[in-house]
Amino acid sequence: MKTKRTKTILRTGGLVSLGVMLAMGAQAREGGFAGVQGGWMDSNIELTLEEPGFGKVSIDGLDADGFVGGAFIGYGWRGINGFFAVEANLGVSNAKADLKDGDYKGELEAGTTYGAGVLMGRDLVGDGAVFLRLGWQETEFELSERYPSMGYAWSKEKRHGGPRAGIGVVLPASPTLDWRLEWYKTWYEDLDYSDVPGMEVVLEPTESIFSAGVSFRF
Repeated sequence: MKTKRTKTILRTGGLVSLGVMLAMGAQAREGGFAGVQGGWMDSNIELTLEEPGFGKVSIDGLDADGFVGGAFIGYGWRGINGFFAVEANLGVSNAKADLKDGDYKGELEAGTTYGAGVLMGRDLVGDGAVFLRLGWQETEFELSERYPSMGYAWSKEKRHGGPRAGIGVVLPASPTLDWRLEWYKTWYEDLDYSDVPGMEVVLEPTESIFSAGVSFRF
């Protein structure tokens, strides 16, 4: 786990440095913005199971895919050469992964998500701009298990948090309206879903999202 976290810190630090370079030279001009966006979420789940007497098993590569959508609001300082902005978001997803083995049926589903971040951008030739996103995201995941023949059913929800980084482009459609295209990735913390002493059911999600949206400046 330490190796993974070290790589995440180094990756985020490099993006911060690049983002600061992109935003340098911007002459401050305040402005608020709000909008909506939607896209496709591809989550890779690492599942670790440990039970007394049976040892530990790790399964990597479980995919939870689906649509994601939401709203955002922020405040930015814009200039001739670039911009810097702070932004908060709230959304929901229907991404789901199904696990089946004989009579066993498992399901992992993503739900509500919220977070905050900073956008650091540089104007392109013309009226558009490219930007980097750095932030923190919290997303709810629900894990459920069923053994129909045994009459067993269990489910539990956990909220995972982690750093988010991405890149996007803003394309103005009018003096107060922008189109936004963006790709970003989130590295969530690992959490144990088991309540049984000595037993672990640990999930560590990583998600990638491509989204398109519209932003209104005010």
